[in-house]
Parts: sequence; C-alpha cells; structure tokens
Amino acid sequence: MTCGLFREAQLIAAALTPKKRITSPTPSKQFLTYSLIPLRGSARDSSGELPDSGLQWSLNGPSITRGGTGHQVDLNPPASGGWPTGTYTLTLTGSNGTESATATTTFTVKTDADNDGMSADVEGQSCFTSGDNDPLNAYSDYDGDGIPNASDGQPCSPSTSYSATADFNPDPLQLGSSNGVVTMTVKVPFRNVAQVLSTSVRLTKIADADVSTDPRFQSISWTVANGVGEAKFDRAKLIQYLVGRDIHNRTISITIAGRSGAPPWSFEGSDTVFVQG
Repeated sequence: MTCGLFREAQLIAAALTPKKRITSPTPSKQFLTYSLIPLRGSARDSSGELPDSGLQWSLNGPSITRGGTGHQVDLNPPASGGWPTGTYTLTLTGSNGTESATATTTFTVKTDADNDGMSADVEGQSCFTSGDNDPLNAYSDYDGDGIPNASDGQPCSPSTSYSATADFNPDPLQLGSSNGVVTMTVKVPFRNVAQVLSTSVRLTKIADADVSTDPRFQSISWTVANGVGEAKFDRAKLIQYLVGRDIHNRTISITIAGRSGAPPWSFEGSDTVFVQG
C-alpha cells in the first residue's frame, strides 16, 4: 500500500467513528437560543495529528450556515435573535492536502426567548405562570426544594434526594494504625447540612459492598461548620472490616448517606481512598 493510500485508509477509518473525530457537540446534544456552541474535533493521517488548517467545520441549520477552521471553534449565537430553533447538522472535514474524510453529527436548538437558561418547554410547565417571558424566574424555586429553577431538572417537582460531595480522610488509609477516627466531610448543593439528623449519618458502601445495616459504620459524631458537615467513624472498626476482607494496597470507594428531619430530604456521596498495608 502506498503512503497516500495508507493515509486515506486511516482518514476513512476515522470517519467511520465520528465520536472520535467530533468530541463536541456530542450526538443529540441540546442547546438554547442564545447558547455558545463549542466545536471540538481532530483528525490524523500517517504522519500524525493534522494541524488546525487541516480541519474545516460546516454547520447547517434552519435558515443558517456557519463554518470555522481548527481543532477548537466557538460559535456565538447570531446577534439578531439567536439560533433558530430546530435540528442542525455539523460536518468536520479533515484534509492533508491529498486526501480528505468527513465526520458528521447532529444536535438541536430549543427556544429560550427570555435567555434565562431554561427552554420554552420547561417554562411551559404548570408552575411557571409567565411562560418563556420572565428571565428573573430562573432564580426562583417554584417547587421549594432548594434548587433554583434554572438548575433544577424538574423545577415543578420537589427533589427529596441529593448528590453530595464527600471527602474521606486520611488518604491513604494505613492498615497498620487503628487508633482514633476517620472522617468524611460532606457538602450538599442547595441544602443546609445543619438540618441533617446526626443519628442518620452512616457509611452505606465500602468497596462496593453494602454495609448500610452494619452497626459498626454508624457515625460517632456529626458536626457542621461553614456549611460543611463532618462525620467521624471508628477507625479500628473500619480497619477490622478491611483486613477481614483482605482489602489492601488498592483504591476503594466509600459511600456516606444521611437524611434531614424537616423538611425531609436525604443525601448520598462517595469518595475514593487508597488502602495501604
């Protein structure tokens, strides 16, 4: 096979796997009227990665055509009225001057006339009285779950469970030392962790095993400072569990959970730790 044919074969092979060529937008991605649309992609031949000049973008949508050159292109919405609503086809052409190949993906633009980050579909729900005409309602919390409308996947249905950011310490965890405690700090977006019942806080999973009913992993204390909760657990009991299951010299995940009193809500969060020894 000649060098040129070899490069052509590589380019054509790449075109058959467009996810490897166009990394953004992902297939079926949804944007809004005034969104910035990031184009990201790459192409290679037998000599390696093609330069920016070898990558050409072509975007076709309802009554609009746009283009660009390079691995990274950011498309701002049209100054007059933003992106038209509908389906768009995006094509990336990689060319080394001799051969070329293309990758294609599609995405949609949904109407957001008031430019508040919520589509008209969302603002057409029953709890939105002004529809897609009030940019300030993005900051309201119509279902009272603590999550602003614009950040809430279901703004008219209150959430009762939340994903927490958890941090386990110490990391690494030394099996040779069983004195004292281990801790997990917890942040719950949009919620006040001071509402969490100390008696509800516990470890629920260790190395993917369910320990939610094991009395050894009930927290021995739960304190809150500056919006961050800290749970302490008996280090000796955790070490005993890990040694008994021959868990050592590897990274594991540990999950913590808890719940509030009133209003009722729960959280769960995980962190990884290296078990050493």
